[in-house]
Amino acid sequence: MEPKGDFSDHHEKRARSNIVLCDREVRRWIGDPTLPSSQMVPLIHRELMEGVETYSEKGLTPIEPGESRKVDLRTGGSPENFYVRGMDVEPVLRAYYQELDRIGNREVATWTKIAETIHDAAWAYYVFGRIHPFLDGNGRTGRKILKKVIKSRGLKEIVFEPARDNEKARDSHLNALSATDSSGNLAHVELYLATLLRLRYLAPGDREIRFQIDTVCQKRREEITAQKSKRPLTDIWEGFRGLDMYNVEQEEYPPAG
Repeated sequence: MEPKGDFSDHHEKRARSNIVLCDREVRRWIGDPTLPSSQMVPLIHRELMEGVETYSEKGLTPIEPGESRKVDLRTGGSPENFYVRGMDVEPVLRAYYQELDRIGNREVATWTKIAETIHDAAWAYYVFGRIHPFLDGNGRTGRKILKKVIKSRGLKEIVFEPARDNEKARDSHLNALSATDSSGNLAHVELYLATLLRLRYLAPGDREIRFQIDTVCQKRREEITAQKSKRPLTDIWEGFRGLDMYNVEQEEYPPAG
């Protein structure tokens, strides 16, 4: 379920209709791993944002849904270079799609599936968010990418509780992303996603998979506790190397103050 925003009844219906169409494409992508990410991610974004008035108002020069931005983007109190610069979006996005395709076609062993899937899902979700290729709708699109990675491995979909209904859920989400931003350690997002995934496996017959998820959570907590220095963003993905981007280079950790 997506946040309602400030839509009128007409536009709210349009947004909900978009989600239905988008989910149809995600299911098609899950069912056919040969479909390239470079085709499916822009298509998913188009299905989500087509006809949404708030999207058409974004940017000095509006672009069509599904088209990547060519301008710099800044949100809230984030540093000016927090997201990939506009001139770098297209090449970085191409490299991301290649890696996402590799993840989608990679065979994983049964005994490592949970840990590897959580890692791959966290990587796909976080890196897409830091590229932020579209003027708006990046979070929603990122959640569809996350869904594809998780369900392609035969696991249940991770469910994000709407932020408007649960401020604590919203804070947990933002805190995990912020902790990875400041530490350069993807373990924070992995732990957050693993916790949400565990909520989908509460039946008595799910004991084994809960144990595997709990093992991942414990290892990530230990990794977070043991970290003493800030890692560069390139520890998460080499594709960020050489970019004018916040936390690409190693900095002091934890931040002063």
